[in-house]
Amino acid sequence: VFGLLPGSRPSEIARHLPPMLEAARRIAAEAPGARFVVPVADGVDGARIERQVAASGLPARVAAGAFDLLASACDAAIAASGTATLELAVRDVPSVVVYRTSALTHAIARRIVAVPHVGLVNLVAGSEVLPELIQDAFTPDRAARLALQLGRPGPERSRALDALARVRSALGPPGAYDRAAAALLEVLDGDRGRRGESAP
Repeated sequence: VFGLLPGSRPSEIARHLPPMLEAARRIAAEAPGARFVVPVADGVDGARIERQVAASGLPARVAAGAFDLLASACDAAIAASGTATLELAVRDVPSVVVYRTSALTHAIARRIVAVPHVGLVNLVAGSEVLPELIQDAFTPDRAARLALQLGRPGPERSRALDALARVRSALGPPGAYDRAAAALLEVLDGDRGRRGESAP
């Protein structure tokens, strides 16, 4: 079972869902028994997502208000960079972290913040424990290949699960989001210090 999590903002869904569905089509061709779930975040136009998923013809379930249930059923996921990747990680679900934005926004972001990773799990871990596909690197073929590696038994899945266990241990019990935010701020403050900037 593979999760497809395109994000919660309309622009994220518009940029991420179509290539995710194409990736899912490739996964289904490679693994005919694969099934897909698409959790719908609160405040998101679920009907629009349902129409796109239905048009794809994929064996996918779209549901709102059932993140825990759907996430727990996943073996792996393709997820837009954001809190969803951390939510999946604490449920032992490795994900391919993806993100696309406008070329201008991406260029500005790269100038303002120079961090080695964009995924929260990778920032907390201090290394790329989950694969990241950002901007043009996010293609259906790459996302499908990496998701299959994370979802099937094998060395890539084992390495990812071991890394997620270490991340969960670092974040500890309740309050994981606060600790993840603190870890992210540490990374950003360190980046500012290297460039001689002061924190706001």
